[in-house]
Amino acid sequence: MSKKLPSQFHIEGNLFCLDDVQSVVRFLRGLGLLFVLAGVFAFCLWLADFIRSAHDRQDSLLILVAILAFLGVALVRFEFSRYLTFDGRTLITRHRIFLVGWEEKQLLSTFPAIRINKRCDDRVVLFDVNLATPYMDTLLFSDTDYVQSRSRAEQLVRHFNVPLQDSSQGDTVEIRPEAIDQVVSVADISFPDVPENSRVRFVRDVHGFTLTLPAADRLPLTAVFRFIVLIAVGGFFIGKAMAIEGEFGRYFIWFFSAIVVLNFARDFYPFMFRPTIKVTRSGIWCKPRAFSRKVRCDFSDVEEVRTSGRRAVIIRSDRFHLVLPVWSHEHDQEFVRDLILWLLKETAASRTETEAA
Repeated sequence: MSKKLPSQFHIEGNLFCLDDVQSVVRFLRGLGLLFVLAGVFAFCLWLADFIRSAHDRQDSLLILVAILAFLGVALVRFEFSRYLTFDGRTLITRHRIFLVGWEEKQLLSTFPAIRINKRCDDRVVLFDVNLATPYMDTLLFSDTDYVQSRSRAEQLVRHFNVPLQDSSQGDTVEIRPEAIDQVVSVADISFPDVPENSRVRFVRDVHGFTLTLPAADRLPLTAVFRFIVLIAVGGFFIGKAMAIEGEFGRYFIWFFSAIVVLNFARDFYPFMFRPTIKVTRSGIWCKPRAFSRKVRCDFSDVEEVRTSGRRAVIIRSDRFHLVLPVWSHEHDQEFVRDLILWLLKETAASRTETEAA
């Protein structure tokens, strides 16, 4: 779920500004101003010392003043930004350090599509927006929030009138420019039939609907191996601690037991957790992951509901992107997808009745 409103590339003249570096520039300018003020303070100290004693002044302060002033002006005048021309044929990189500025231009080949890819960088999941240029994609933007990357990709799709290829969930989905921002049609959707041996639970009561998805059908081997090693190593040290008289041995056993419990909860509870969606009068509440709080979802203007090759159902609009893991067979994934579409129809009908009343 996105924690901030979707934004788009800033436009400067006939250029797309690809880097959102305004906050970084403001920080560097503030830091540069501090260096300049420190230089002014050091110069005042030198001047006061010069007035008091011209023969015994500290000229080393002048060197410090020069260094601080140079660093301050350099940071205030620092600039690094990338731009894409409106015709999509040139990538411009502008640099400025101190009073020296220069510009680099990279000519681009024609591209048949805008592409969104998913990658992991030092345990951080990033969603890249690329030009699908021949031989190698050209990276334009990257963010940990899918909604932000998607918003910028759609902006480029509308401008260049090329398809959007989304490969962020394993399988590649291509969307034509004219289909961007189209809302899912649920007019002919009816309640789906429950497949055989379904692990999905759907409960309807006076408060609304509750959809409970299955937990993972297997445990991660890395977590099992790490837990076994922890038990083996900890058992050795617990045996040593039990031979120690006094409070230290008891405290160590309690401390290690707490580590085992926390490690077990961190590694195994997410695979025992069952994602839920609750539809009540107060709204639609989702809890797709363990150790995450319930979030309220606005299912109006949903643009995409589909199954993914990674055993999940994806729900997306311009404001949120929800991935529901369905750890079951393919028929259960299709059942959850059709059930979500039916819920969209029911909530839309309920909203229409409320507005009419």
